[in-house]
Amino acid sequence: MWITNGVKKKKQQKLKKKQQKLKTKGVQVHVLQEAKKQYTGVHFQKLKMASKKDTYEKEILEIIIKFKLFIIKDIFAYYTKLKSAQFYNLGLEKSECILKAIDDNKVKTCHSQKKKWFESENPTLQIALYKLNCSEGEREKISINYNKNDNTNINSTELTSKEIIEINKALESEF
Repeated sequence: MWITNGVKKKKQQKLKKKQQKLKTKGVQVHVLQEAKKQYTGVHFQKLKMASKKDTYEKEILEIIIKFKLFIIKDIFAYYTKLKSAQFYNLGLEKSECILKAIDDNKVKTCHSQKKKWFESENPTLQIALYKLNCSEGEREKISINYNKNDNTNINSTELTSKEIIEINKALESEF
């Protein structure tokens, strides 16, 4: 029994050392590990690095999670191992993991923003939140300026070159 406890302690010590090495600027390792499981569907540590693409994808995913990025272009400000052209050549912009992480950041931020607006005492924020949630009729009633776009096509005849010349002459004669 004491042998297995010793082995467990050694494993726990190794795990703690790994966690201490992996800590980066306030981001806890267990949060990253949970996020990695969520976006990849399997344990990140058990995945084999089959290619550079997989390596890049994993590192980019960590950056998206760590810095809460919303746009693919923002990745290149934090991840310098890969140029944008290489990123697109590898097809990483289509990666489900990367797209899901970016979408999750957008949804979480949007939700937390709406929650702040709801809890705020600022009437402007509350009206903005109401406009996001109300019907078109309600929005029209509370808006000072309301522009309705019907997107209807107007059939108009095209002007011939003679008509354009006549219109230009008429305008010139007025001035």
